[in-house]
Amino acid sequence: MNLLKKNDIQHKLRISAPLLVFMVFYMIWFSALEQNTGSHYHVIYSSLDSLIPFCEYFIVPYFLWFAFVPAIMIYLLFADETAFRRTSLILMAGMLFFLITSTIYPTILYLRPAEMPNDNIFCQMVVRLYQTDTPTNVAPSIHVFNTLVVLEALHTCRGRLARNPLVLIAANVLSLLIVLATMFLKQHSVLDVLSACIMFIAIVWCVDQFDFYEVRKPARVRDDITA
Repeated sequence: MNLLKKNDIQHKLRISAPLLVFMVFYMIWFSALEQNTGSHYHVIYSSLDSLIPFCEYFIVPYFLWFAFVPAIMIYLLFADETAFRRTSLILMAGMLFFLITSTIYPTILYLRPAEMPNDNIFCQMVVRLYQTDTPTNVAPSIHVFNTLVVLEALHTCRGRLARNPLVLIAANVLSLLIVLATMFLKQHSVLDVLSACIMFIAIVWCVDQFDFYEVRKPARVRDDITA
């Protein structure tokens, strides 16, 4: 029994290792991009951006993204290994494309308000966000792309929890709020969101042309579809 559990843990670690290693690689590259102040940035702006008001309350779903994406990935790892492999591949492809694009075509936006409209905890949270996240390297929006990827994975997952209508409704609502938050917090332009949607559709289509994420699992490891 203990040996089986040990084998299960090792199996899960092997499956998740590529994504974990890639995230370290991603953070190193992204940090280098953020610190490269000598680049000539291309301004991202749409007239629609001026029609969207700043709303500090969207900081809540914006920050929930940092729990939402890992939570779904952990669930997929235990509920549907094939879905986890597929979703990991899509995430890595999209984030790699973003890194290459930001290196070749660095972007910036000037949408952030000069001062906060209110003095409340939500505005204070936005100020902290602005201090830690520069308005550069914004297109396409990884916040939006990753949200769409894990939401689609949840809808196609074979796990029991993923078939619960209330869970799917909650995930849909939160995903919508996260996407809106990127624009209402002036973190991203409408163009960033649209480019993320296009990237999502294109990469999902390309990945699904192949079945190399469909790997046969060892006989002693059961794919728990009842999670």
